[in-house]
Amino acid sequence: MSTDFMSLIATDSVRFARSKNLINKASGTYNIIRLPHFAFVREIVLVETVAYAGGAIDGTISIGFTGNGEVADVDGFMTVAHAQAAVVGSRKISDDIAAAWYAGKWFNTAGGQVTITFTTGTCTTLVTGVVFCEYYVIH
Repeated sequence: MSTDFMSLIATDSVRFARSKNLINKASGTYNIIRLPHFAFVREIVLVETVAYAGGAIDGTISIGFTGNGEVADVDGFMTVAHAQAAVVGSRKISDDIAAAWYAGKWFNTAGGQVTITFTTGTCTTLVTGVVFCEYYVIH
C-alpha cells in the first residue's frame, strides 16, 4: 500500500517587472528589481537598445541576484559576452544554459534583488537598455 504525499500550493500571483532605463552605466553592479520573499523567478529578459561600441569592444554584461540569505551571484542568471554585448537585441535567461539559475530561482529564505553588472572595458559607447523579470509569488 502506498502512502500519498501530495501537496498543492498554487498561485495566481504572476508579476512582470521592469527595471528603470539603464543608460550609459559605468562599470559596477546595480540593484535593479526588488523581489519579495517566496518569489520564483521564471524568466529575465535583457533588451539592449544601444550596444557597446568603440575601443576594443571588450564590455560585458551579467545579470544575477543578491539576497535570499545567499552570497550574491553576479552572473547567475545571464552572462552577455563581448561579441553579444556589441549587438543590439533581446536576450533571456532560458537561452543561457551555462548560467547557474537559467531554469529559475526560488527566493524561499528571504527576498532579494535582481542585479546587473556592467564591465565597460575600453568601450566608448556604453550600453542602454532595460531588464524585464517574470516571477511568481508562491507561499
